[in-house]
Amino acid sequence: MINYQMMNKESNMSQPKTAKYIHKLDHHDVIEGRSIYDIPFRTLVWKNFVAGASRAAGSLLFFTIFFIILGLIAAKTIWPPIQDFVEAFNTVSMQLKYTNRMIRELNQTIDVEGEGLFSDFEIPTFDELFNQVKENNQ
Repeated sequence: MINYQMMNKESNMSQPKTAKYIHKLDHHDVIEGRSIYDIPFRTLVWKNFVAGASRAAGSLLFFTIFFIILGLIAAKTIWPPIQDFVEAFNTVSMQLKYTNRMIRELNQTIDVEGEGLFSDFEIPTFDELFNQVKENNQ
């Protein structure tokens, strides 16, 4: 027969307070021969809370480290080839915003018989503006 009291004394010497409490509860349940249906509600809730909090903290830590490593790898390998494209795209989008704002302002200030001056004006396509930006950068 296993001497649970001796095991309990030996294990309490090197464990933190929470681990000692849970270890004590586990051994108490074994000694008493209780199952999940026989233990008090508070004990069941406490054990499950500690288990769930530990799992959540471990998952949070693991995924934080995982995404940091993934981000560093992406920054080193994926970003340099697409950096020029992203900068050109930002330049083009800024030019489009400026052009649209200027067209709206002109339409509001110069109104000929209820129609804006640039009501039939066609905004250049993305490819045309992208090629224009490339030509300006060269």
